[in-house]
Amino acid sequence: MKRSPLIDIQDVDVSISGRKILRGITWQLRKGEHWAVIGTNGAGKSTFLRLIRGDIWPDISSRGKRTYHFGRRAEESPVDIRQKIAFVSPERQDEYTRNNWDLKGIEVILTGFSGSVYLHRETKKSERVYAERIIRLLKLEDLKNRSLLNMSEGEARKVLIARALVSRPGVLVLDEFSSGLDVSAREQMLGLIERIARNGTQVVYTTHRIEELVPSTSHVMLLDSGKIAGQGEIGYMLNREDLSGMIEGGVRIPKIRPMKKSMRRAENKGAYLVKIRDADVYLSGKKVLDGINWQIKKDENWAVLGKNGAGKSALLKLIRGDLHPALGGEVLRFGEGRRTDLWEFRKKTGYISSELQANYDHPLTGREVVQSGFFSSIGLYRKVSPEQRAAAIRWIRFLGLEGIAGRNVSSFSYGEMRKILVARAMVNNPDMLILDEPCSGLDISARRDFLNILERLARAGTRIVLVTHHLEDIIPSITNVLVMDRGRIVARGGRRDVLPAITRLLSRQGLFRSRRRV
Repeated sequence: MKRSPLIDIQDVDVSISGRKILRGITWQLRKGEHWAVIGTNGAGKSTFLRLIRGDIWPDISSRGKRTYHFGRRAEESPVDIRQKIAFVSPERQDEYTRNNWDLKGIEVILTGFSGSVYLHRETKKSERVYAERIIRLLKLEDLKNRSLLNMSEGEARKVLIARALVSRPGVLVLDEFSSGLDVSAREQMLGLIERIARNGTQVVYTTHRIEELVPSTSHVMLLDSGKIAGQGEIGYMLNREDLSGMIEGGVRIPKIRPMKKSMRRAENKGAYLVKIRDADVYLSGKKVLDGINWQIKKDENWAVLGKNGAGKSALLKLIRGDLHPALGGEVLRFGEGRRTDLWEFRKKTGYISSELQANYDHPLTGREVVQSGFFSSIGLYRKVSPEQRAAAIRWIRFLGLEGIAGRNVSSFSYGEMRKILVARAMVNNPDMLILDEPCSGLDISARRDFLNILERLARAGTRIVLVTHHLEDIIPSITNVLVMDRGRIVARGGRRDVLPAITRLLSRQGLFRSRRRV
């Protein structure tokens, strides 16, 4: 006999900004079950998790309803049960960056007891003891007194999961929980979530990678275009061909189509694009980059590797001019032998990162986001010329984004927004494209298409600087590899010469795993 459901959703629709995202959702979570939710970008996975949590309501016109059974009586309102359902997502993490919530790691974790952003009351001794227990479990001692805004994406994710756990939730809801984590951190996280599941907390999560399926997972749901295309026990679901194709671990670059001549970048001038000399960088009094000496020549494409907190994102910000070297260090750009005006440099340099994506909460269409790339602005505040409008349209068509360009970005999935930011980065036909974990949040199909785009751009002459945790994301045109650890460059060299040795070394350290030969 089946047990009574904790969460019961029957024939529910959900709309956001007037657009229907979920249709006819019927699903139940019963005691003891752990669910993985699979689907392509834009399938409605994140919206489904928010529906479970109670952050959004079913459409009034829905024929069915959502009911919670955590107490003695059924409730349709999530107000009294939210403390029993913890939620961690990239969007929640982005809120800290977007709103500049400058909190230390321990402060963020302690707010989990009240569910607030800031600490509005004195924390009880028992709460601090339990918080310290979670911190030790996740090995977050080094992050307790650091600002969340100065952490890497992976470090901040772990702090937010710790925040979710301190409330001792009955259900833990996780949206792409391992996105942005290196292999070692992902394995630690998977092990932790497995222990959480075995200790009685039920887990509902989304993922795009088969190696990220938690062993305790009992059921799988397949979402497609806002509808449930299949659901059931994991053994049955993983044998479905339409599901297995969405969660393969590797990505192959298909045959590259040539770019149109009008979209090719002019040749770079000068011996190098960027040269960094003796650069130390401090952030909130902490040294995040130590003695950086590195240059990117005009014929090179670089992959930057390293574990969470190694300094990879800080290095990209140094290149862009968002961070500056301490006295005695310097950054030279585009082979001019002098400090280039940052406005001119950014016009010639495209940039994609989770932090940039987090800041786009403006009421814009996808087309307007692309056009904002002409001005390197967050939002569109200047008039777009006919020539600029035509260039934006060309890139939207080139990237196959016509179907979403007219929509408000508030209705975009994480992966759809990432694709729009690629078009934004390319409208100025940049000499160099800087990418910080660009495949984070993309499903297998979107990753394949995205990496194909990068390869085409690289072959057309755009130089690439790519930060990644996944060796399968290193496109064929990458010529050089750099490895960072604790703010220092610990290895560098040509791809063919050093990558196999680096791969073996980092694999032994638990930093990387890949099925693909490099």
